[in-house]
Amino acid sequence: MKYPLVEVTWKDAAHYAKGSWITNTDTAKPVIAKTIGWLLRRNRLEIAVAQTRSDDLDQWGGVWVIPAGWVTKVRRLKG
Repeated sequence: MKYPLVEVTWKDAAHYAKGSWITNTDTAKPVIAKTIGWLLRRNRLEIAVAQTRSDDLDQWGGVWVIPAGWVTKVRRLKG
């Protein structure tokens, strides 16, 4: 399969805007995110996943490009 279907688990940056000030910095952590889509490319710098494909136009939509250092797991899905 040229573009396998995958689930990417990754750490995303988080912003705590409520009042813009926090007192307990121990609770401020990155968010664990999951993105599902077709794996377009994966290299030492990044991973690119598309959530939508147009067969008629041979185009991709909803493309996420995630820094490789943020990725914690890539799981191939059946489909």
